[in-house]
Amino acid sequence: MLALDSNERTHSSHTDHKDDVAALTFSDDGQFLLSASADCTARVWRIRSGGSAAVCSTLLHEEPVSCITCSANARPNEPSNVATSCGDGRLRIWKVPIDKFAVNAGPPSRFSSPKIFKCHDSAIWSCAFNPKHDDQITTASS
Repeated sequence: MLALDSNERTHSSHTDHKDDVAALTFSDDGQFLLSASADCTARVWRIRSGGSAAVCSTLLHEEPVSCITCSANARPNEPSNVATSCGDGRLRIWKVPIDKFAVNAGPPSRFSSPKIFKCHDSAIWSCAFNPKHDDQITTASS
């Protein structure tokens, strides 16, 4: 992570993924970083002071993950919608309670029951929730 508001550019790197990272996005409140990787995982990271991060959730996939996004309309005590996709043209919507994660509360949570939508015949490379309606999402494919 780079701090662009200072004269000194500091950064931190996170090495929990075992392969290339294809996509990154922040949660709407900036407290979480979401990553999609060729290692067949998507991860939710809690951002700590100083820019370091700790994995608090791992979303397991059967193929490399090409995109990830999080809904903007998170509500207290309710899970957020996290969308991921792989090369199979399917969009996965996970209910992830990212506002509830504690950094040092044991191993990362693993979620295994996303809602799956067949959207395209080829890989989905980008997806985005409507910021006003967290039940609307758009996808892009090649």
